[in-house]
Amino acid sequence: MIEVSKKQTPMISLIDEIYKGTNAKDRIFAAKETIRNLSKPYAVTLITTHDFELYSIAFCDIKILQM
Repeated sequence: MIEVSKKQTPMISLIDEIYKGTNAKDRIFAAKETIRNLSKPYAVTLITTHDFELYSIAFCDIKILQM
């Protein structure tokens, strides 16, 4: 997904339970980087999670919308 997003063409990414099974520290770091890399004006990324640590990072960036 990251490589495709570098082409700057419209794209939709659907991610369910990102990095599930990864330890908390690595999961949060990797998820933040993935979200940052997929937050482009030409991309729509939907991520589902039950992880409140990941859910709370949406408050840090206005481009991220919680639903």
